[in-house]
Amino acid sequence: MKIVMEHVGKEIDGQKILDDVNFTIQEPGIYAVLGPNGAGKTTIMHILSGLSKCNSGNVTIDGEQPFENRNILDKISFIQESENFKPTLKVRQIIQYVQAFYPNWNHELVTKLIDLFKLPTNKRLNQLSKGMVSALNMSIGLASRAPLTIFDEPYIGMDATARKKLYAEIIEDYVEYLGSSCFQPTSSKKRRTFLSMR
Repeated sequence: MKIVMEHVGKEIDGQKILDDVNFTIQEPGIYAVLGPNGAGKTTIMHILSGLSKCNSGNVTIDGEQPFENRNILDKISFIQESENFKPTLKVRQIIQYVQAFYPNWNHELVTKLIDLFKLPTNKRLNQLSKGMVSALNMSIGLASRAPLTIFDEPYIGMDATARKKLYAEIIEDYVEYLGSSCFQPTSSKKRRTFLSMR
C-alpha cells in the first residue's frame, strides 16, 4: 500500500492546523507521527482515514483519495482514543458487529487478546474501566488485519504493564503478518523508539 501526502494544508475555524505536510510511504511497517500536543497529529490521522478533507495539497492511498472513497475506506481500520463504539453494547456484541467490516478479520487473535487483557465479554462498554476500553480498542484494531491500521492514542488509561503487553503483541503480530502498515501518533519520547520501528 502506497500512502502519499503532498503539500497538505488544513484549516479549522480559520486556524491553520497543518501547513505543507509531505511524506511518502511505500513499504509495510509501523510508523509514528511525532509532535507535541496540538501539532496536528490527529488531523493527519483523520485525513488519512477519510474522515476529513485537506484544504490544500494532495492525499492518496494506492493512487486514490481516501475522502468518501469506499474502495479505500474498506482497507482502513481507524481506532481513536474514545467513542469508537456505542457505550451500551456488550464487549461480545461489539466483537460480533465489527467482524462484518473487515474481510481479513482474525477471530483467533482477538480472542487471545481478550483473554490476555482479561476483558469481560458480557459487560457493557460503559461498565469497563478506561484501561479496559483502550485494550478492547487496540485488540480490535490488530484483529482487523486491515492493510492500513491507524491508532490515534487509544492506549490512554492503560497502565504500564498493559501497555508493555500491548507493544509486545503489536510487534509479534507485525512480524507474523507482514504486508500491513500501522500508524500511531505520539508526543512521548519513551514510545518513540518502539513506534518508529519498521
